[in-house]
Amino acid sequence: SFRTWGSLKGAGRIRLTRCKGTKIKANGKGKSFFSYVCGEHAKKMNIMEEKKTSVAANALNYGLITGAVIIVYNLLLYIANLYMNQALGWVAYLFLVGGMVWGTLEYRKKLEGGFLTYGQAFSSCFFIGMIAGILAIIYMFFYVKYINPGIVNEIMEQSRQKLQEKNLTEDQIEAGLEWTRKFTTPGIMTVFGLIAYAFFSALLGLIASIFLKKVDPNAPTSAL
Repeated sequence: SFRTWGSLKGAGRIRLTRCKGTKIKANGKGKSFFSYVCGEHAKKMNIMEEKKTSVAANALNYGLITGAVIIVYNLLLYIANLYMNQALGWVAYLFLVGGMVWGTLEYRKKLEGGFLTYGQAFSSCFFIGMIAGILAIIYMFFYVKYINPGIVNEIMEQSRQKLQEKNLTEDQIEAGLEWTRKFTTPGIMTVFGLIAYAFFSALLGLIASIFLKKVDPNAPTSAL
């Protein structure tokens, strides 16, 4: 309960009743003007809360699904001994885009009229991408730390070969490898991985939202 309003009963007598959610108590033959306003306000607040909850719940649901798909894909690359293939590694971002689009389309269906502003579409895409990214990064930490700790040495060897192809001196190669070594610890890789997912979730969300929005023709033209 959040406030009280008056309703008329008898000649000039006022009895206070409590307005609770959208349920309105009114004594006498009809609802008072104040009770009506209170009920309408509560109804609008409930609708707003439902929409806020739905976008969060929807993003969590499809973010977890997308993250799980990315994890399974990376596990398959590991089993097939293709985890060092950088081109195949980028395919994971296609799953990310697919999950963001799929989840946002499902969210649009849940809204009244099926209308979705650009801002709502971006929020849905971004949060789906971030939740999927967080799940994938947690997996990556355990992958580097426990499942395949030898990947760090493989990255170092791959980096050495690339530096040697540039005809650098041994001192220059060692200096480059030192920097590579600093950024291939599980903790640093987790931090940079999270930053990468945040960046791509925002970038892909900005682009995808252009095609995912569905403007209500009766909405103000200034609304995104």
